[in-house]
Amino acid sequence: LVYVARAEDDFNLDTPRINTTNSNGTMVEMLSNNVAYKFLVRAQDGLWNTDNNVVVLYATPTDNTPPFLSNMAVEKTQNGDELFVSWTEAEDRSGIAYYLVYVSTSGTFDTPAVNTTDTSATVKGLDSGTTYNVKVEAYDNEGNFDSIEGTGTTSEERSFPCFALAFIFGIIILIVVIPAALFLVYRIGSAKGAEHSRSFDDMKEVTEGRPSEDEADTKEEPPGKKEPEKSADDYKL
Repeated sequence: LVYVARAEDDFNLDTPRINTTNSNGTMVEMLSNNVAYKFLVRAQDGLWNTDNNVVVLYATPTDNTPPFLSNMAVEKTQNGDELFVSWTEAEDRSGIAYYLVYVSTSGTFDTPAVNTTDTSATVKGLDSGTTYNVKVEAYDNEGNFDSIEGTGTTSEERSFPCFALAFIFGIIILIVVIPAALFLVYRIGSAKGAEHSRSFDDMKEVTEGRPSEDEADTKEEPPGKKEPEKSADDYKL
């Protein structure tokens, strides 16, 4: 007969915690960690005669068993600077306190990128198109931990042409800041769409050597090219 009580309480000798025929010992379960308990063992024969043993032993159980962590997945997102990390909830008798998520390109994990109680996390501020080593640690309420590692690659950064419009000699020119394959050139007043497309080198040839708008306005027409002035009679129907 095994009797168990908290250190500050009395034994209930009418109700033993365990009744066993094992003469070598038994496992006492479902105790609270870091709590002092006292234990009393007495023998009983087949006629229900019980000895009067009064030797009491004291012990404080502690949790030294780490949690079990599994099924980590690392996925890229649409943003080139992020990785989405998920895992199965860790198993532990004392309960899970928190998870730490680490990322590294060298394989050395120093400072956690995320501290969470959830079973997933988005790690931000990464470099696009880069492969990272990822580690997740699960800590229980007694400070024991388990870890799992994997790798993941961030998405390539997608760049879209950034453009502006310039008006040169009656032509609207599309100026692209981020390099593009071609330029589309539109003439004012045209409803036909782009009249033609030009590469960057072609556009340089179009504009180089031409006078500025002010020069074009002040430039005199060559002799014989100037149109005669029209009188009011010229506009009569």
